[in-house]
Amino acid sequence: RKVTVGDTEGDIITAALCGVVHKVMLPGRPVKYFLESPTVKRYIPRLGDPIIGTVIKSSMQNYSVFINAAQLASLDTLAFDGASKSNRPNLRPGDAVYCHVARADTDVETELSCCAVGGNATKDWTTGESTFGPLYRGSIVRVPISYGKNLLEGNITTTSSTVSVYNGEKSNAGKTNNVLSQLGERVQYEACIGLNGAVWVRAIDTSVNTNTNNQTPAAKLSASNSVPAGGDPALPTTIAIAECIREAQMDLTSEAVGARVESYFPYMSS
Repeated sequence: RKVTVGDTEGDIITAALCGVVHKVMLPGRPVKYFLESPTVKRYIPRLGDPIIGTVIKSSMQNYSVFINAAQLASLDTLAFDGASKSNRPNLRPGDAVYCHVARADTDVETELSCCAVGGNATKDWTTGESTFGPLYRGSIVRVPISYGKNLLEGNITTTSSTVSVYNGEKSNAGKTNNVLSQLGERVQYEACIGLNGAVWVRAIDTSVNTNTNNQTPAAKLSASNSVPAGGDPALPTTIAIAECIREAQMDLTSEAVGARVESYFPYMSS
């Protein structure tokens, strides 16, 4: 807005939100600024960001995907490694997909892709080992965008598959929130983190104590979420993991995170 101080008139920037301002400079493009703030609930697509989306509508050419942004994004039906017109994923409304932003301009529709980029190995989508692709079963938990970024920075036990696998290997996540690695010391699971404020998890270990006499959060969730015939036997554990990750955003220290993980999975050996 314009202000006048004495005899001088000029433009000033006034703050409307609190957060860290980042400057983006790309060759041949104007300088852009974006705000990283816990108060910003909508995701602003940025080129290369890994995200988790939910299919809203499908057609022969593309999928319309909700990515927690102001507008739906588009994912081409052939934007998968090894996909062809006769051999491609058949995603339906409600299906989750891990992808990256392939095009992000304010005046055009955001485009997504599940093809490998950067140093990621290119593997056919049918192998289940591609970096990006459909996310089957599991549970998605919505978290603040800044918290999702914090989790991704602490994700240091990764594999070359679509998701990161936590299987009891201890790690040091430094100053970032290390709830993922602490959970991995107690229960085996897979996790996928999107910079759009979404975390997908799926338990692999089904041996978690589900004794209904146990008053721990994990036991209560197991008791209240019965698995239907033919369903995923790890569903109660998956839900417990998702809830633990969501609640851990309130923990300020590694010790507090450890105590929360202990409250959910107290009887799992490290």
